[in-house]
Amino acid sequence: MNKTLTSLLLGGYFCVSTAMVGQLKLSKEEVSTPPKFSKSSYLGNISYNEDGTTTLHYVEKQPFNMFFKNYTYDSDFKLVNHDIDDYPLGQQIKDAWKDKFSWFRYVGDEYQVEGVSVDPTWGGKLIARKKLTTWKYSPLFGGYYPTVRTMDVEKLSGADDNRIFLYHRAEDYEKGNVLLLVGNKAEKGSKIKNQHTRNFQLMTVSKNLEVVYGEEIKFDYAVCVNYARIIDEPGLGESNVDDEIGDLSRGDLAIVFSPMNAMITKKMTHDNPAEHTIVIVSAEGKIKSKITIKAPSSGWWIEDIIKFDSGEIFAYGPSKDEKYINTLKPTNSPATFRQSTSETKWKSFQVMKLNKDLELEYIEATALEEFKDKLVTPPSQKKSPSYIGKRFDKRQLMLTPNGDLLITGQKWIWKKIPKVDENGKTVVNSEGKTVYTKVKSYGDLVMFHFGNKGKLKAQYGIRRDRMNKYSRRIITPTDLYLGKDDNTVYWVYGEIKGFRKGFVFDLIGYVATVNKRKLLYYPTVAKVSLDQGKISDFTPLGQDEKGKQIYYTNPEFPQLYVPGSHLTFIGEDKKGKQIWFGRLDLE
Repeated sequence: MNKTLTSLLLGGYFCVSTAMVGQLKLSKEEVSTPPKFSKSSYLGNISYNEDGTTTLHYVEKQPFNMFFKNYTYDSDFKLVNHDIDDYPLGQQIKDAWKDKFSWFRYVGDEYQVEGVSVDPTWGGKLIARKKLTTWKYSPLFGGYYPTVRTMDVEKLSGADDNRIFLYHRAEDYEKGNVLLLVGNKAEKGSKIKNQHTRNFQLMTVSKNLEVVYGEEIKFDYAVCVNYARIIDEPGLGESNVDDEIGDLSRGDLAIVFSPMNAMITKKMTHDNPAEHTIVIVSAEGKIKSKITIKAPSSGWWIEDIIKFDSGEIFAYGPSKDEKYINTLKPTNSPATFRQSTSETKWKSFQVMKLNKDLELEYIEATALEEFKDKLVTPPSQKKSPSYIGKRFDKRQLMLTPNGDLLITGQKWIWKKIPKVDENGKTVVNSEGKTVYTKVKSYGDLVMFHFGNKGKLKAQYGIRRDRMNKYSRRIITPTDLYLGKDDNTVYWVYGEIKGFRKGFVFDLIGYVATVNKRKLLYYPTVAKVSLDQGKISDFTPLGQDEKGKQIYYTNPEFPQLYVPGSHLTFIGEDKKGKQIWFGRLDLE
């Protein structure tokens, strides 16, 4: 049986090192020009086989045919077998594909999922519509794309006449039901003010529009929803659902309630803005855990909540002392309706850990000054980029065997550029002047190392000197790999040079455009000694003796990682005529 590599979106990049200072060296490197290999193909999958061989599955679209070109290499990167499967595009997709090309995840030409759309009204009632999502299969690159048809408004079965405020909804995209978090309003004529900022309830609406009222969550003071998102179970592939809350079929719903301070809730304001309540809700709408936490730093902007294979859950993000969170970030509370805030000058970075039993293990705040004090840079790097509490996008989290937490990410700034329309033309106003817009411009890379009790051990800062318009627009691909011992990590990031042309396919009748242009990306890697707090210089891979970049790895399938042994890189030259292999032995 094949062990198939899971696809990553602009994902992992991998490699190794030989010393804390100096150039990293490949232990083996080979180039192959297999038969029938062409630049018009794209790498669909890599299979690592039990006999030690590696099979590269390339997909090539011709006007009337789809070709699957399968090249198998031994452990020394020598081609030992190749075969080509040819399918007419008009032919019904065969069941045989399910076995031979299981990585296409083919379950039929199309399948449908019934669901429900639920929206609020000003009067506190809910509007519900059934919807039908049809997932249609595209054999060009092995994926499903949705079309959604929404029906007429229907009455909810089992819903009472209580007035509510809808805070959040989380949809199960497999079963079709929707989980709602609502605030229960007081009855008309009641003297109770803003009850829906204190009394909450879970509601489930089935795909048949049947309502089940769940547990209540009550507070003695006004709160806002600081954070609400699905905690994906570990090991899942990338979701194809475009939903900021996430897909309820992939994990539990995490909700963080925080005290708020607003003009219309003054008499109901909690005197301690640091007392947050975290509620973990199952897909079935049952509360699995409710924890009250007194944070060291009160105003906590939670950026993410992540669950690891161990079952432990981590939350993290910047914070500011003695501040109510609704004064620092937008919330959808009916007491504020805040859509935006001025950029906050954060003072700390806060990390929280729940154990596998969903009990609080620690919450720790680190002052930003301490990040500067514990900054580590590569030996030859002259500048010292440090995290400043804002304009930072995370890339990866890693939990080491001893419980330390590593967070990598990239700093960015706002850049003002001319706005263009859908035809690529510059937009001008009525006076003929250019209209500008703001976009993110990415820059330095950073990595935080927190100990197993949440204390910051080190910050590693990488200055990006070789930037171009592509690397500034696209967040840098990055990944971490454990070395031969628990105290060594290899940090790999991708240098983005641009794109090599592939093919473009418009899905007629769908809301998607498939662009198979190949990203020109190559990995560069450094070795980090966690116990010593040191990092080597980064070494680029795939270059010739003069430092010219020759080979580029595929960001979806860049490597094979063998824990405690080595990493293997697989790439192509710029023209797409040769396949490149490189192996780096772990120390």
